[in-house]
Amino acid sequence: MSALALLFGYFLLLLYRPWLICLRIAFFPDGSTAGHQRAKKALVIAQDSVRIECFTEAQLMFNVTKHSYVPRHRIVSASEKEALLAKYKIEEDKLPKIQMEDPVARYFGAEVGDVFRIERPSETAGRYITYRIVIR
Repeated sequence: MSALALLFGYFLLLLYRPWLICLRIAFFPDGSTAGHQRAKKALVIAQDSVRIECFTEAQLMFNVTKHSYVPRHRIVSASEKEALLAKYKIEEDKLPKIQMEDPVARYFGAEVGDVFRIERPSETAGRYITYRIVIR
């Protein structure tokens, strides 16, 4: 089976991001064969104007954002990011980091430079809000 046939044999889902960046998500079976590798290479070649994130079936068996140990994450807008940096009088590199390969970052389709607002429950304050910037 050709790589192109494999590519079209899998379900591609288009997600819309508020700042007009499309993210294509490709789903692959857990077994990695030569055909799967060719299809993945074809996807890499196709990512001229969109970012493509590949997931296996096992990675999508549960929603990582619904796990009890994962706090609520949200990507902030560019204006919120600027207000945050101005409020605390810091540069981007001084924010705590989150890697682009983090499961939650992959779930949201985060790119380098995006900032997550993370809301955690706190015994003393009720809730604790922190921010993390996405790095490579």
